Amino acid sequence: HVLFKPLQEWTVSQIVASWKKFSARKIQERTAQRNANLPIGSLPSGVWHREYWDRYMRDETHFNRAASYIRNNPVKAGLVERAEQWRWGSAYREADREIGVPVGGEEDADRKIGVPAVNEEL
Repeated sequence: HVLFKPLQEWTVSQIVASWKKFSARKIQERTAQRNANLPIGSLPSGVWHREYWDRYMRDETHFNRAASYIRNNPVKAGLVERAEQWRWGSAYREADREIGVPVGGEEDADRKIGVPAVNEEL
């Protein structure tokens, strides 16, 4: 799950397409490196479903409930005892931090790690 608000001219579908393309490429590259002896046809070709499911946040209460649900998923699944222990969640980095990572603005997380802009990829 992810909770974000698009900034500037980015649409939800552009952002999701960029994430899927980038992560699928990395997964396929690493899989190929670790399984160099396997025929190319045996490597995974599809990583993501074609569709994604979005939900409009009606108000701050709805947003906060969604954020809490996402944050506590690893705890509910028994993967960690506290949300802050889940390495891949926003709670891990800093419990008092504002929820989320900026996308598409001056503090664009993609830009910080060298991911091409969405419009360049589509």
